[in-house]
Amino acid sequence: VRVSFWQGLAPPLFSFTMWTLNGFAFWLFVRSITEISIAAIPAFIGMNAAAYFIGYASFITPSGLGFREASLAFFLNAFFPAPIAVSIAFLTRLWSIGGELLGVGIAVWLKPKQGSVTSNQSSVISNQSSVIGNQSSAISNQPSVSSLQSPISNNPSSVDSQQ
Repeated sequence: VRVSFWQGLAPPLFSFTMWTLNGFAFWLFVRSITEISIAAIPAFIGMNAAAYFIGYASFITPSGLGFREASLAFFLNAFFPAPIAVSIAFLTRLWSIGGELLGVGIAVWLKPKQGSVTSNQSSVISNQSSVIGNQSSAISNQPSVSSLQSPISNNPSSVDSQQ
């Protein structure tokens, strides 16, 4: 499969956008707790991405538990005293878990119940059945190979009669 330059550029741009928005959301979260300058947004984007990377790189804990918070507290120490930085890092983990649980809750709530078929699904099933039925009737209406006659005959008498 050949991928053009622009198609290859899409995933990194999407990732960059996602990390930028996640870092901006982190800055908004911290700003909801304490006063922080708007000029600190790039630093918060970088701190958030770096802390996540360190958490991902720690293979001994699930979701980088402890490593992400420790690195985030270390980075936040440039803006806040250590106790506040540690508190923000801990609250950020709770914020993250809450967001993930919210997503799971919405997915469970939107999932159709086992065995139930909605009217939309039943209409799709009936449409598929009619398409399959139409295809099988179209196949049965086609002439068989034995009933097809070739315009060219191997019979020498027919060749003589055409001349």
